[in-house]
Amino acid sequence: MKRHRTECALIALFVAGMLLPLARHWAPARNAVRLGENRRQAEAPRLPTTLAAARQFPHDFDAYWNDSFGFRDDLIQLHAQSKLAFGVASMNDVVRGRDGWLFYTGDHSMEIHRGERPMSPEELVAWQRELEARADWMAARGGHYIVVIAPNKESIYGEMLAEGYEKRGATRLDQLVLHMSAHSRVKILDLRGALLEEKTRQQVYTLTDTHWNDHGAYIAYREISRHLAGLYPQMQARPRDSFTVRALPPWYGDLVQMLGMAGLMDEPRDELVPHPDYASSDTPSTVPASGRRWASMRGSAEGPRAVVFHDSFFLPPEERGDAARAATAAKSAGQSAFRMVPLLAEYFSSSVFTWSHEFDPELVQRQDATLVVQEMVERVLSGPPQGRAPQM
Repeated sequence: MKRHRTECALIALFVAGMLLPLARHWAPARNAVRLGENRRQAEAPRLPTTLAAARQFPHDFDAYWNDSFGFRDDLIQLHAQSKLAFGVASMNDVVRGRDGWLFYTGDHSMEIHRGERPMSPEELVAWQRELEARADWMAARGGHYIVVIAPNKESIYGEMLAEGYEKRGATRLDQLVLHMSAHSRVKILDLRGALLEEKTRQQVYTLTDTHWNDHGAYIAYREISRHLAGLYPQMQARPRDSFTVRALPPWYGDLVQMLGMAGLMDEPRDELVPHPDYASSDTPSTVPASGRRWASMRGSAEGPRAVVFHDSFFLPPEERGDAARAATAAKSAGQSAFRMVPLLAEYFSSSVFTWSHEFDPELVQRQDATLVVQEMVERVLSGPPQGRAPQM
């Protein structure tokens, strides 16, 4: 009799386990957990009307159910929480550091930081030759080519990494900067020194995101401006005291989103509000987007015509990874006030900003640009240069 009751209880639990996710799927709770995932979830398939669609229907429904069954997001968060409790991230591309700091490990970032994946002599020469080819091509056009490297987070806050991730040798950026300074006239604007100095006064990267915060972004803007002033003396950065610091509500970054921990981990965040407002403005552009985010801007009439190749470090948090928003989206409640694109665009008579690590000479020619700024994050150095300058 006791065994019979036990078996009935197990059957009841099994049936409940099968039915509860279905019930939650069709009648979700108002306060149900919602994860922000960097992908588009599968949609409910339509009932098939052809034989081919009938054959495909089971596959499509399986993908839809895997993305939408009841308690899915709750279970993912519970899984992530349990692993983080033991100091283990739930995804291979995120690692937990000290005091709540999270770090991105994709693109071999941690191996490169530890000095375990150095550049070969051939790779160094390949980078040198390509950067020189771009600079020579722009010089032949009467212009300039500027290279800016946004440091990986661990290059600025390496002390916040967990034990075992300490830097033990030269990184690829260390190698390239040293090689170019010894063998090339092309200078790489390495922002690490300025950011390391600023971090002694205030935090310059976020705990839960791969990017710098507004304080770090201002330092990057200031250093780029100083570099450009060597070519165009009128390009003077706005002083720090022309920005008002405003505290924003608690916020979480892309690493928390990657962990499936949205809403469970957050941090305070400041923004820098410019005074006066940006002097640059959007303009209609005939440049095709080619699937990339881009912005066409107008600034100082005395400035050069510019093309700026950049990545997500030049965009505010709410515009990273959302292809529906342009880089110069109008400011509104909940959006950042500090924006690198319109700040730099103040210097240029006309400019196009495009989110791409690839050097695109056709875009430069279409814009008749006399200045190219190429910003790329340090982890791009894990591979070869993207794009090629025309042969001279």
